[in-house]
Amino acid sequence: MTLRKINREVILSKEGVGFRELVEEAGKNESLFEADLEGAHLEGANLSGADLRRADLSGTNLRMADLSGTNLRMADLSGADLRRANLFEADLRWVNLSGTNLRMADLSGADLRDANLSEADLSGTNLRMADLRWVNLRRADLFEANLSGANLRDANLFEADLSGTNLLCTGNMEELRTMQLDTYQIGFTKDFLQIGCKRYPIEKWQNFSDKEIARMDKGALEWWKKWKDIIFSTIEVSFGN
Repeated sequence: MTLRKINREVILSKEGVGFRELVEEAGKNESLFEADLEGAHLEGANLSGADLRRADLSGTNLRMADLSGTNLRMADLSGADLRRANLFEADLRWVNLSGTNLRMADLSGADLRDANLSEADLSGTNLRMADLRWVNLRRADLFEANLSGANLRDANLFEADLSGTNLLCTGNMEELRTMQLDTYQIGFTKDFLQIGCKRYPIEKWQNFSDKEIARMDKGALEWWKKWKDIIFSTIEVSFGN
């Protein structure tokens, strides 16, 4: 018996430990394809590796849930609570995550191609090595998110908050631009510039003394003198700073 066919009286409340265990068991032994879990209370549930393709998880409480390696392709997670959830290497292609709370979640290595993350809260989220090509991040909150090694080619970052974000990724080359100059990878927005692990407002970089640059890393001053004019002219051409 699939979850969709379980007696409605059993799952009507969609909450409680009993219901969570029922869903966990179903996820281990059968497909949850197109399961109706809208508004369910699944905090801390272990759904690692489950098949949740096209499932309705809108408004669902999945806080601290284990969804690592889970197939959520084309699922609806709009408005869901996924704070501190584990989505390591999850398949999230074409998923609706608009308005979802993903604060401090682990999305490292996840496949998010073509997903809708518009207005999602991704503050403090680990997106290291995630595939974010063609993702809609319009007005998303990426404050202090880790984008290290992520691929954001052709992503929509219109009015996204990238303050405090690790910018060392493959940028969308519009709001977020990246390049490699000798030793260091560089990422920059219209307001911030990150060189290696050092990230500061562009104005602060412009005002650093040679002594301050030299303290940042071995050989940093020599590199800085060689490349700083090119870096600032690139930013000027890109954003008119």
